[in-house]
Amino acid sequence: MAPSGRIPLFPIETGEDWSDGAGAALFGRLSRLARTHPEAPALLAGSLPGGGMRRAAFVAEAEAVAGTLVAAGVAPGDLVGVCAGRSVEAVVAMAGCVAAGAGYVPLDPQHAAGQVGTLARDAGIGLCLVGGGPGAAADLPAGIARLPIAEARRARRPDTLPDEPGGEAPACLLYTSGTTGRPKGVVIPRRAVAAHAGQRWFGLGPSDRVLHLTTPAADGALFDMWAGLLSGAAVAVLEEAVPTPASVAAAMRRHRVTAILWYAALHHMVIDHDVDAFESVRLNVAGGERMSPGHAARLLARWPGIELWNSYGPTEATVGALRQRVTAEMAAAADEIPLGTPYEGYEAFLRAPDGTPLPADAGAEGEIVLAGAGLALGYHGQPAATAAAFVPDPRPGRSGTVYRTGDRGRQRSDAALDFLGRADRQAKVGGRRVELDGIEAALAGVPGVA
Repeated sequence: MAPSGRIPLFPIETGEDWSDGAGAALFGRLSRLARTHPEAPALLAGSLPGGGMRRAAFVAEAEAVAGTLVAAGVAPGDLVGVCAGRSVEAVVAMAGCVAAGAGYVPLDPQHAAGQVGTLARDAGIGLCLVGGGPGAAADLPAGIARLPIAEARRARRPDTLPDEPGGEAPACLLYTSGTTGRPKGVVIPRRAVAAHAGQRWFGLGPSDRVLHLTTPAADGALFDMWAGLLSGAAVAVLEEAVPTPASVAAAMRRHRVTAILWYAALHHMVIDHDVDAFESVRLNVAGGERMSPGHAARLLARWPGIELWNSYGPTEATVGALRQRVTAEMAAAADEIPLGTPYEGYEAFLRAPDGTPLPADAGAEGEIVLAGAGLALGYHGQPAATAAAFVPDPRPGRSGTVYRTGDRGRQRSDAALDFLGRADRQAKVGGRRVELDGIEAALAGVPGVA
């Protein structure tokens, strides 16, 4: 699946061009930043001595984790579980997996009972890095080796590590709901993480502080971790297991956060709770569900200098694929905020019911189809579902793969797209995808339910 479009990633500091996804050396860049700026902060958290971890120390600990994984038999391309919630331990462990050439499978201890075991079995992992929090490994199936992250962080750094695999190798496996009741594991390749992290319109750099707000089990955490760390910014880890408007607002103030990507629902709640907490924020990206024009207007009235963006994109497109800059004038006049135009390196078009691409004429309506460097490889172990959603590019003269979102859109005269809803029975709850057919399938298996 060749990515379309060419975008120079991190051109200012390194001159590198990762636009084709090949050789997207994620950990290699972290290592170079640690060598050139060893004393710069990598992580900020109340649990850390002095409230932070410097880049040299972060890379050293990640390399120690990687060496432990390699010694345990993990090879490039393998999948390794990480069960530590949203924590310093989890960030170090995930970086260590990438350094070892493996892909990580985030398993959230806050998942419903039995869910961690279900996902671990579906992923087929043989080893899981576990955090020190309560119940972190309680739900793991027997037969999966458990490696404490604290122990791996203290291990001796290896003399060498495997060469990082190319851009098509998996960086992580993230799960979404499925129509049959079986969750779908989305395989995110390294070039997709690089494509997202290197978006120039984020404008991230060493002076930024990115709030790690999203559970690692959801794709928004890829912005928190990789866009933050790879740009030289510091990542501020919200360590509360369940974020509340009060805890998020407090973290924004405590860490002087400058950049956030989050679900629109929580974004709205924090605006309602404490709009003054946005004082230090420069980049504010909200998505996952419809943005409220009223909340956008209220935020921009209080802090007119904030760059407020409405972002759209499923996990299969790695966090986001369309973005719309929201202005005070737009928020005041609009009943609905547009989805916008594609991220750098992405493309979007509308598809007719017969599968043909529609002309980009104002007023055209159809299914939203995405293409570009950020597309996932497909669904882990589900070839039929992959073939149904990741299809050959139908546009004349084009090749490669595109992703059918199942969302319906309308073409606007300004090249942006409007959202018209779903073409199926999928719903959104708190920004998370919920398949109603999957719920029905699960209930049908319960004795006495008809």
